[in-house]
Amino acid sequence: MAGSTSLVRGDEQQVRQVVDDYWVEWLAALSAADPDRPEFRALISGDAEQRVVGVLTQNRALNEVSVRSGSGPMPHKTITVSITGDNAVVKQCVIDDAVKIERTTHETLDRSAQALLMQQTLQRRSSRWVVVENQTLEHLLSGATCDAY
Repeated sequence: MAGSTSLVRGDEQQVRQVVDDYWVEWLAALSAADPDRPEFRALISGDAEQRVVGVLTQNRALNEVSVRSGSGPMPHKTITVSITGDNAVVKQCVIDDAVKIERTTHETLDRSAQALLMQQTLQRRSSRWVVVENQTLEHLLSGATCDAY
């Protein structure tokens, strides 16, 4: 039993690391409107991959990129991690404060920030975890933070 407990803790650490890496790479892909960024593509599959590649492809076609107004990765707070076999569900609060700009002129197109309650589904594939689904559960009130979670 102790062996399985440490295995679950190890899985949870790996899942949390993938989630953290996801937000770093998502921001990097947004800042270049790069749907082919290999570091990001290595973290996603399935529905998540189709959706985010679609967003990034559209941004590239519109010559739009998004950058954070502050430094560091996209602010997020993991609330719960639930692992069953090769599947994990992560509930988190995310502050999307990226500013959308036109790539050539640097004109600001959208600077609205939003707080989201999200759920990411991950699957273990070939001994590594990948995000297979992103789901927004709730748009939190304007100006909300993740402090309540």
